[in-house]
Amino acid sequence: MKKSILLFVLMVSVYTATYAQRSKAILFFKDGTEKEGFGKLNSQKQIKFRTERKAEVVKYSFDVLDRAKIYTNNGIHEYTLRMVKGDTVPTILEIVKIGRISLYKKVKEGMNTMQYGNGYGQTMSMHHYSIKNYYVQKEGEEMVTHLGSTGLFSKNFKKAASNYFGSCPKLAERINNKELKKSDILEIVRLYNKQCE
Repeated sequence: MKKSILLFVLMVSVYTATYAQRSKAILFFKDGTEKEGFGKLNSQKQIKFRTERKAEVVKYSFDVLDRAKIYTNNGIHEYTLRMVKGDTVPTILEIVKIGRISLYKKVKEGMNTMQYGNGYGQTMSMHHYSIKNYYVQKEGEEMVTHLGSTGLFSKNFKKAASNYFGSCPKLAERINNKELKKSDILEIVRLYNKQCE
């Protein structure tokens, strides 16, 4: 049982890595140039990129990239490097919306395995988890601000968001009254960009 689960996880990982390298990608460099091809984001804050499917892989750091757009089965994802308040090194974030207040997110996904006895031996179960962390940045701000997460280890979104959007009292009040919640973050940013100074 244990071996078959490990084999399944390995097969999914290999398939995902192989498929991701076939994803269409556009790189936007800081010097204003662009490159189209195929690529994926790797764990070293780089884009593994090739101009054609059988071309040699070249790794590009976000030190030279302004942003990278990657097309996948579940949509288009655009990434950029931003410094988060309180952190000492920048992090790669996905662009959700650009405006007077811009919205970014970082998704952490993985599998939890649990092993327990049921009287007849050991049983293993696997559970997928997904944690979405949201970040905002007003025009003129040098760093992005973390607004809490959805999923495990959630911070106090209501307090963080009502403070951040405090310059727009009506919006802050709707957040404080829980009329607008974490799940409404895109709507909160849209309302601020449309209605608030």
